[in-house]
Amino acid sequence: MNKILEAIEQKMKMGYSSIQLEVGFGYPSEDSETEGFYLSKLNGWGATPITDVLCGEEEVNDQELIAILDDMDIAHNF
Repeated sequence: MNKILEAIEQKMKMGYSSIQLEVGFGYPSEDSETEGFYLSKLNGWGATPITDVLCGEEEVNDQELIAILDDMDIAHNF
């Protein structure tokens, strides 16, 4: 879960705002062979992945992550 939070922090330092980010679960692209959590940029048509898989399902407590993301005003789709 720390990898997700570190990636969020890095993207926010790059200029992304919390309302532009979404944490998703699945395959970030058709070419991905690994399923897991990744970051996407929200836009008017949906979300575009901006990271590869950051960590697997076994590394995250869903309820804890949702609470943190809600506090940070970051969308989630998992």
